[in-house]
Amino acid sequence: MPALLFRYVLPFFFLVALVGAAVLWTKTRRAAALVQMIACLVIFLILALEQVAEYLMRAAKPQLLNFINGADMQFGGQILLIICFVALPIGYLWYALTQKRT
Repeated sequence: MPALLFRYVLPFFFLVALVGAAVLWTKTRRAAALVQMIACLVIFLILALEQVAEYLMRAAKPQLLNFINGADMQFGGQILLIICFVALPIGYLWYALTQKRT
């Protein structure tokens, strides 16, 4: 069950959040929406890159997976994900708290 969540549901969730943040940014052009969009984009791209690497591994081409699983790339990817997972809720809170009520 956890493999199903991480393989299919999580990338789809971030794709939907990315589309929502992109629509919000095009309508408002606010920095908070841009932070949301960039964070969702980075998370989605990292998850998609891992899926492509696993697919290529099953097709007997492990070079990309070996590159991603290197120590430097693992460390950099984890730091990038931590930053994005912190920036995403900050962007949503920033937008929600500065939104004018009508």
